Amino acid sequence: GFGFLSHQLSECECYLNDTMFLFFHQGCHLDRAPTKARRNLRKQASHAGVSQKRASHLFEVVVDFLALTNTNPRHIIDARYEIKKVRGPIMDIQTKLGHLLIVGFRGTEPDEQEVKALRQCLDKDLIGGVLLFKHNIIDSNQLQRLNAFLRVPSINGHRPFIAIDQEGGRVLRLPWSEAFAEKNGGHFDRLQPAQVAARYTLADVETYYDAFAEWLHLHHFNLNFAPCADLDCHSEASIISKHGRSFSGDPEIVVGFCEQFIAAHRRLHIVPCLKHFPGHGFARGDTHLGMIDITQHWSRDELLPFAMLIRHKKVQLIMMSHLIHRGIDDTQPVGFSAKWVQEVLRGELGYQGAVVSDDLHMGAIYGSYGIEGAIAQSLQAGVNLLVFSNNPAANLSAQGLTFDPDLPQKLHATMASLLRCGAITKDQVEKSWQATSFF
Repeated sequence: GFGFLSHQLSECECYLNDTMFLFFHQGCHLDRAPTKARRNLRKQASHAGVSQKRASHLFEVVVDFLALTNTNPRHIIDARYEIKKVRGPIMDIQTKLGHLLIVGFRGTEPDEQEVKALRQCLDKDLIGGVLLFKHNIIDSNQLQRLNAFLRVPSINGHRPFIAIDQEGGRVLRLPWSEAFAEKNGGHFDRLQPAQVAARYTLADVETYYDAFAEWLHLHHFNLNFAPCADLDCHSEASIISKHGRSFSGDPEIVVGFCEQFIAAHRRLHIVPCLKHFPGHGFARGDTHLGMIDITQHWSRDELLPFAMLIRHKKVQLIMMSHLIHRGIDDTQPVGFSAKWVQEVLRGELGYQGAVVSDDLHMGAIYGSYGIEGAIAQSLQAGVNLLVFSNNPAANLSAQGLTFDPDLPQKLHATMASLLRCGAITKDQVEKSWQATSFF
């Protein structure tokens, strides 16, 4: 009954519905305080312009639904996923388009207008997830509130990607709190991957990465764009080597530490992402600033960590770089090249998992291709998930890039338009959606 009713509700009643889900999740359980829950619901109904009678009816419907499906109120945040299993998803092609998008945003609290608007985009499946930066994070308690609000499944049962870039060291969006650092023996989150490999053996780094993943899990993240499988070329000209983002120049050492990083995340149901294919370690320059040509510097040895981890079946998600190698594809960067995605990654290396773009707002891409070109080229090449940071501060060289609160709607509309005109195909969308349905 709940699945049917949810489609009959007005927008304000859907908001009321979400409020009740969150209210239960944050501590008011049906078996403890139903009267308190009803009182809170009536209060929210007053603000939303819904009649008291209608609000009470909605409450009873949800209670009945929980009883019918044996859903534990303490895990109420997963109730919409249970709906999906009971009545089946409504997954038309427009819904699947949205699930391929991960978008950055501004805001820090669930009651902020921009965050509410983002939540509506997730509910409507206009986007499949969000990417958080330092400007979204004030402290641990605030971040837990924000991500608990964002991670609620959509009406169709899609669990949003709650993503972060958390390599450790320089690339650290969420530093450990003093209490968490004290519990784990110090602020080891501040160690660069190169320092981790120098400090720990493979035998004892497991404890370190267990704590590393636990900190993300505590804040409801389910996707981490790390670790780097790039090789260290020991040159200041490389942004990877300069900032210690590679574990080593030895492929076997890189693989060993990546495996420990990946295993710790998987134990807590966080999807790790191997990057930056086909290897960024020997590249001269920074793709945040512009396209980097690796024709003269790239070595096939840089494929070894990726190949070994794929062979060991350790990889669910790989990020493509914004590099160009004119000996492989003389016109397209790696993330827009079917030669790299289909022939090298999937063909030569036998990879069968999902592929994600690097940020399509980077200077290497945005100025030359724009949103429409970036989406079309990525999907045509075989990339499955598309990331738009919506963060000018991270991409200062991307001419004309400004924060856009309406970006989710614009991206979805652009994808729909590309589908209608044949620039992308239903088959490409379907394959990408299947590839990313690993939640």
